Amino acid sequence: MPYLYQAPVDYMIKRLKFSGDMKFSRIMGELLASAVKERLHNQPVALIPVPQHHDRLLERGYNQAQQIAEIVSQRLHIPIDSKCTERVLYQPPQATLNARDRAANIRRAFSVCADVKGKDLIIIDDVYTTGATTNALARVLLKAGAERVSVWAFARTP
Repeated sequence: MPYLYQAPVDYMIKRLKFSGDMKFSRIMGELLASAVKERLHNQPVALIPVPQHHDRLLERGYNQAQQIAEIVSQRLHIPIDSKCTERVLYQPPQATLNARDRAANIRRAFSVCADVKGKDLIIIDDVYTTGATTNALARVLLKAGAERVSVWAFARTP
């Protein structure tokens, strides 16, 4: 079967994350939505893209998790809530750190800015490596009263 376009996953992630190649956010969002659609047992209240610190957002110009979440939201009819959390610490990129340093780097990086009490939420991220980022975000959401927090990521690295 011929492919019109074939790109390895790591290439797509790097092109989206570091080169702003937005066509890959659409591909990733479509694939993620397709993968989770059959596994949805209850309708979550909102998708929460992993927030970037405002300085990192200014550097990069976009949030890749937000880009992916927008496609997932369209396909699964689940609203996005990008305003309920924020990244309050500007740290070195997680990709430059080992597992232990990742957990320490992200420990107090997030805050919750809205009422999430009793809500079923989905964190959206592009890559799940050690889980440090999504675990830190999930912890603050649960501490703020979220009923349930799940994580959907496009890729997982070993």
